[in-house]
Amino acid sequence: TGGVLAIAQNREWGSGEGKTTLIVPTIASGEGSAYKIFTLAAALNSGLTENDLQFSSDCPLQPGNKYDAPKNGFKNSSSCKLQGGFLNYKEATAYSSNTWYVTLEMRIGVETVKNFSKTVGLAAPDSMGPRSLAYTLGVVGNSQINVAAALATFSNKGVYCPPTPLTSITYNNGEAIPLPDSYNPANAACKAVMSPHNAGIVLKAM
Repeated sequence: TGGVLAIAQNREWGSGEGKTTLIVPTIASGEGSAYKIFTLAAALNSGLTENDLQFSSDCPLQPGNKYDAPKNGFKNSSSCKLQGGFLNYKEATAYSSNTWYVTLEMRIGVETVKNFSKTVGLAAPDSMGPRSLAYTLGVVGNSQINVAAALATFSNKGVYCPPTPLTSITYNNGEAIPLPDSYNPANAACKAVMSPHNAGIVLKAM
């Protein structure tokens, strides 16, 4: 349903050392490698099959002049032996292969990943253009609560529900007041963004 039952963080509320007055789960930050799973979902939505999702990636990966890349190319966090070479999508996700996922993004296009991201409420800014292969590596900020809702799409058989922390507001005298304008059930309801079959493939990787 998208209903948020609880929000937790590991800092005490207040001022002073070790405390905070920020609601951390609502603050946008980069997701890092956790974002790769959305590139996998975008690839499946674009028509790729499980058989298509097994291939080799160069390590380090120099994508060429069509794309923006680090000076020495895209690298992996551990080793080329483990995270480079021939991998299927489950191995690439388990090993968190940067080069495999950047290669996948090159095959389907950055815009394809951005378009899927939009359908599950994640940021797809114009600053991330067709050259921006780092997009799949989670360099754009999203709040933890939005990422949680997006990830829930896969266990919800491909149906995305926007996070709704508030379902009603009532004073202690019983008087109800309108919800904030940021959520309107009429135009922000749950929606199917991918097939149950493809959602199930993503779950295999997770």
